Formats: sequence, C-alpha cells, structure tokens
Amino acid sequence: MDPDTVECAVDDAARAAARGRVEVRALHSLDELEEARAIWDAVWPTVPGATEITQNLLRAIEHAGGYVGGAYDGDRMVGSCLAIVGRSQGEHGWHTHLHSHVAAALPGFADRGIGTSLKLHQRAWALRHDIDRIVW
Repeated sequence: MDPDTVECAVDDAARAAARGRVEVRALHSLDELEEARAIWDAVWPTVPGATEITQNLLRAIEHAGGYVGGAYDGDRMVGSCLAIVGRSQGEHGWHTHLHSHVAAALPGFADRGIGTSLKLHQRAWALRHDIDRIVW
C-alpha cells in the first residue's frame, strides 16, 4: 500500500475523531468486545434478551483478522463498528475486501459525526492491513 495514501487516511480519521470529540481505536480484549456488542444491541435491538452478535462470534471475527472499532468519549465507549475480511471475484480474479457489517452510536451521541469517525478509522485500518476495498 502506498505510504502516502495510508498517512492521508490516518490523518482523515484523526481529524474526524477530533471533530466528534472521541478517540477511536481497534478493539481486542473481551471486555472491549463486550462493550461494542452492548452498543449494537442498544441501537439495533432484537427480541428481548437476544443479542445482535454473540460474543464468541465477535471474538472469532476479530481473531480471524476482522476489524472491530470503538469510539470513546473519555472512558465510555459510545460507538462501535464491525467489519469482516472477505473475498470477491472480479474480472481479474479474487480480491480481498473488508465487508463493513454494522456500526452504531449510542442515542445522544449520534449527532457528533461518530459514525464518520468510526468509518474513517476503519478505512485507515484497512489500508494499513493492505486492504484497499470496503464493501457494504
């Protein structure tokens, strides 16, 4: 990946996070993944007592190279984003992409550009990992 492209993406993500007054970072620990899962459940509710994405599946996606990001207002996670590494076949053969699956910001935080901050962080993460395409 072109270093200038990656640097520009990282700068774009940092500026968006500053505008949204959040810190966005990739998540790895079980506690962080649980916080992210709770945000999706709060914003995208399923039937009572159910979950949008189980913690063991979330851990498997992250462990297999997928992206899980969180946006923090101080010590509180207020937004989260999940993407799965995938492959698609095109005219030149198979190509690795990132499938951006779900993103959410908690009620009361949705008007600060947190979704944009998460998506731009996801883009910078993808480019740093030599993934040049994100699909929905």
